[in-house]
Amino acid sequence: MGEVNIVKKIVATLAILALLMPSVAKANDEHFVPKTSGDKLYVVNDVLLVNKKYSLPSDYNPPIASGAMLYGPAQKAFLEMRAAGLKAGVNLQIVSGYRSYDYQNQLFEQYRANFGDRAAQFSAIPGQSEHQTGLAADIGDASYIDLTLEQSFADTKAGKWLAANSTNYGFILRYTKGDDKLTGYMYEPWHFRYVGKKVAKEMTTLKIKTLEDYLGVTDGAGRKVATPLYYQLINNDTLKKVKLFNIAGRNYLLLNDFMELASDEHAMLYIESHDENQYILSTVKPETELAIKKLVLKPQKSGLRTAVPTKSNLKLNGIELKSKAYFIDNNLYISLGDFAQNLGYQVKLDKKEKQFGLEWVKETAFTKGVVSTEPVV
Repeated sequence: MGEVNIVKKIVATLAILALLMPSVAKANDEHFVPKTSGDKLYVVNDVLLVNKKYSLPSDYNPPIASGAMLYGPAQKAFLEMRAAGLKAGVNLQIVSGYRSYDYQNQLFEQYRANFGDRAAQFSAIPGQSEHQTGLAADIGDASYIDLTLEQSFADTKAGKWLAANSTNYGFILRYTKGDDKLTGYMYEPWHFRYVGKKVAKEMTTLKIKTLEDYLGVTDGAGRKVATPLYYQLINNDTLKKVKLFNIAGRNYLLLNDFMELASDEHAMLYIESHDENQYILSTVKPETELAIKKLVLKPQKSGLRTAVPTKSNLKLNGIELKSKAYFIDNNLYISLGDFAQNLGYQVKLDKKEKQFGLEWVKETAFTKGVVSTEPVV
């Protein structure tokens, strides 16, 4: 209890300092990413991730309105949640909200002075604290605020109400029980992170406990982080924007874009039908040596997305394809290498010219015997 009381005193003292910090203009975007920080931030699906691996730069400075303890959308959502809590008999209060880089440094140094290296188990070094985003808060009940920074808070009326209702307002319990190896921090039933209603409810529906698993940073939910690599499809000197993603070292292309890349007047690939369980594809027999489309390599510095493994069956000309596929933003992406090989194409990469195309080299089981007729679209 002695350690807990010291922690409470430190937080209470520094919380007063936080309220005295100068405010800046309010922004409209839900997940604030300052332009000055550029690609220094780790953002997946427009959600900012901060932990012991992905840090914030020292110049990160979200706009916090005067008198607020969180960034605009998070502050508004908390007030709505607090109003609902009062009706249920709990008086929610933010014990600690936004912290600047300097403030977090001061807090961590005080923890380290009292607990030595053990301080890293429950406090973050500057740049690794979610409080610095303006989207995280330590929340308690004003009626028994002394219990807020104890794990027994989970058993209080306020703790139970928050656990059951916070996602309705866009908040998630950030450091869940038994997941310290994923999040980097011990179980904290008082620490909530604003991610928006859509993400919070989807995590609940999918029963995904940590933000790391949801975004695909870890393998717990089978999801992966997809990195955009290329951006332009050339077709007879006509440019079209496309997205090719690298997932775990392999390149994945939007199914429709692959069909366009692999098709010309002699080699047609099209979707015959599809539903949530399977995609049925058909081809017209290829008779040409070279597909005329090419993708120009355009590495992207931002735009990381979460790739969700699909359970859908892929069938080509009635034969099931043994190829990995992912959904990214509800669009089906297929393994470029696997799919091309199944169709008898070889991927030709020209690193010097920074482009690649597909060359048809042989007939396969997927294309053999296909009648050369125009598809019905």
